[in-house]
Amino acid sequence: MYPVYFHFDCFYSELKSLFNKAFIYWHATGYGSDPDEYPEKQEHFGITTVEAMSAGCIPVVIDSAGQQETVSHAENGFLWNSKNELIKYTKKAINLNAPEAKKIHGNGQTVVKKFNKDTFTKNTEGIFSKLTRT
Repeated sequence: MYPVYFHFDCFYSELKSLFNKAFIYWHATGYGSDPDEYPEKQEHFGITTVEAMSAGCIPVVIDSAGQQETVSHAENGFLWNSKNELIKYTKKAINLNAPEAKKIHGNGQTVVKKFNKDTFTKNTEGIFSKLTRT
């Protein structure tokens, strides 16, 4: 058996520490609800997934809403739609050899860079420079 623990409502400092110790990051917000009928029950962006990837976790997340914006299946993590797929991709992540895990982690780091402060600043400055040109 693998050690699996659930941490509810923990402080951000604890969450960061947990990310740094974890190998897999699971996310299931929206599971069991229709995203078209109940969009408010979905993860709208997935910032915790990005934070987990930045710490080196391999995401195994629901294939819905914001998770689709950050995770590309089998490239930088795994997307699932059913309990069976969740189990299948969790096992796949656990059984990755070192080069495969390194590749997925590296691809995740590329995605993470899209959301860092430097990229945000550059994009924001670009938007405002276009708006202020007259």
